[in-house]
Amino acid sequence: MSSAVNNQNLKDNLELLAKKAFALYNSVNHYPVANDPFQTVAIIVQLEAELKQIDEFQTCVDIMNADETISPLMGKMVGTIVRRSTTESADTCVTRFIERLYHASQEKAFDSAFFHDQYETFEELFYSDQLRFLDTVRLHNFDSEVDEIGLEDGLAIKKLPLIQDDRTTIEEAEYRPHVQFSRSDFVMERRYIKPKLVGNSTTKPSPEQLTKELNESDNVFDLVITALRILKPSAVYRDHSITTKTLTFLPYGGGGSRFPLVENIVLGNKCVVSSEEAAELKTLYAKMKQAKHQPFTIASNRLGFGMERRSDEDRLLDYMIGLESLYLPDGNDELTFRLSLRVAFVTRQEMAERKHMFKFIRKMYGVRSNIAHGGKKYELTKEDISQIEEVLRKSLKIYLDKPANFSRETLDNIYFEG
Repeated sequence: MSSAVNNQNLKDNLELLAKKAFALYNSVNHYPVANDPFQTVAIIVQLEAELKQIDEFQTCVDIMNADETISPLMGKMVGTIVRRSTTESADTCVTRFIERLYHASQEKAFDSAFFHDQYETFEELFYSDQLRFLDTVRLHNFDSEVDEIGLEDGLAIKKLPLIQDDRTTIEEAEYRPHVQFSRSDFVMERRYIKPKLVGNSTTKPSPEQLTKELNESDNVFDLVITALRILKPSAVYRDHSITTKTLTFLPYGGGGSRFPLVENIVLGNKCVVSSEEAAELKTLYAKMKQAKHQPFTIASNRLGFGMERRSDEDRLLDYMIGLESLYLPDGNDELTFRLSLRVAFVTRQEMAERKHMFKFIRKMYGVRSNIAHGGKKYELTKEDISQIEEVLRKSLKIYLDKPANFSRETLDNIYFEG
């Protein structure tokens, strides 16, 4: 981000204040390079009163109160539908900016370029009518030959190894030991902007507005996971929590995490994406965003559900529902025959292969019926599950390239040809 400075006087005095504040904090913090977050917070709290005694502190407060754009926002709730924070006062804004600047500095030494970048986010709160955010979620059972896979503007998979303190590692080993084996060095990142809303504490959004904004990143990240699962077989999944960082300065809105009640865990092989597959993934994701056909959505969801199941029976039921959604848009007559014939003709080219696929799908549909209705014996192998999963995966890829193959007219022609 790079933009013109709106209040040069404020920037100049805030920069002088920051330099003196760094010197003040480092006079107490004797090991600044160690960057102990707990030590840093303790020092900041301890020296807040002394920070406010620096001459430039009051100068910055006075400049902000005199600014006709900044002063009307003081004491207001500023943010988005979901994430809002009070600006409280110019005093609070200056204090929080200096403290956050020091806390975010890696070497705890004042850096002009870093200050400039952070000051832009400070002015953005007051002079822009938009706010910027970054949502991050970690991938599990994933690796890639390339360090960053850009899927679209603001959305990427990138290598970002987790840095975790010893205390958290010990707690995690006790309560969530499985994540230490599945967690990858890669995350999904989504950068986005929202209109800046200004109001007071009594301003309440509707439940529909809250739900829509809360679910935006979940839906985007889930679509990426679905794309990865269509790309190739694996046990890839995303972490159960999404971390939000407010890129625009907010005095009390630096970030947070959302934790659902149920944690999603998938067992199996790692998804290793080659450089060629990374390009294919980007194309696949773009096509999926345009795929509005409900049967495709159902089928792709069922592929994901099936890959997360523990029992082979549940996996088969999900995969068969997915295939039925794609290949049976015309009702329930002659289900076994129609499904088997259509899958065979769409996914295979040679007649011998079609005959083999026809028999396999007919067999799997019979097993599916026995599982669903109970009372009859059936035989189901791991090879059967892997094959039916791959048939559904291939069908989804074919749909994205040639959706017309799944129209009722085309499928009916296959029936008549058969």
